[in-house]
Amino acid sequence: SSTCGSRLKPSLHFLPGQVSVLFSTTSVAMAAAIIGVKNGTIMGQQRAEMNRQHEASLHRLEARERAKRDKEMIKAVLEKYDKDGTKGLNRDELKAMLSDYSLEAFGRVERITEEDLDFLIELVDQRGGNKDGLVQGSEIIAVCEAWFAWLERGPKIDAFINRFDENKNGQLEKEELNAFLLDLNSGDPFPPEILDYVMDQADFTKTGSLSRIEVARAVAIWYMWSGKDATGKAAKKTRLNGYVDRTKLKDLPEKKSGQGCSCVVF
Repeated sequence: SSTCGSRLKPSLHFLPGQVSVLFSTTSVAMAAAIIGVKNGTIMGQQRAEMNRQHEASLHRLEARERAKRDKEMIKAVLEKYDKDGTKGLNRDELKAMLSDYSLEAFGRVERITEEDLDFLIELVDQRGGNKDGLVQGSEIIAVCEAWFAWLERGPKIDAFINRFDENKNGQLEKEELNAFLLDLNSGDPFPPEILDYVMDQADFTKTGSLSRIEVARAVAIWYMWSGKDATGKAAKKTRLNGYVDRTKLKDLPEKKSGQGCSCVVF
C-alpha cells in the first residue's frame, strides 16, 4: 500500500482517506458497468426476440396476403377458362390460359406445344398434385410460375435447340445434349455420369429425348452440378428444376477446379 501511496501522492496529491474513497468509487463504477453490460445483454436479447417475433408476424401476414391473392387468381382463372365447369383446366383450357398469360406477362405471342403441356401437367398435377389430369387449385399457381420461368428462358433455349438439334425434330437426343453440355463447359470433357444424370433428370416425361422446356430444365440441372450460375436464372430454384434427385447429385464426381464453363446469358 505504501508503494501505491508513493505513486499517487506526488502526482495526484491525494489526501489521506481519498485512496480508499477512490477504490470504493471504482468498485461501484465497475459493479455498475457489470450490471449495465448484463442489463444491456438482456435488453439486446429482448430486442432480438422482439425483432424475431416482428419478422415472424410479417411472414405470417405476407403468407395470408399471398394466399388471398392466390385464391382470387384461381377463382378468376376458373371463371374465365373453365368452360366445362369441372373446377379445373383440361389441356385445351390450360393452353388458352397460358397463351393469354404469355401475352400479358411478356407482351408476346408464345407458341405452346403439346410437349409443353405434357411437361407442365406432369410437373404440377402428376408429381405435385392430385393426379386427376386437371390443373386446379394450387396447381394453377404452380403452372403459372413454371410457365413464367420458361418464358424468361424460351428465346435462348430455342436458339440452342436450333444449333444442336442435328436431326431437326425440335428436341435434343442424348448425343445432341452431350454436344450442348460440352459447349457449356467450354469444350472441356466432363464425366459421362454427368450426361447420364442430366438426361435422366431433365427427361421429365420419359420420352427418351428432351423437349424445349426440358432443355431449359437440363440447363438448370447442369449448373446445379457445375456450380456456375453465370446466368442469374439458370441455377436458381424455379419450378422448372423441381423434383430433382439431389441424393444422386451429391454422389456425382465433382467438377474439377479450373475446368471451363461458358456463360449462358438469358
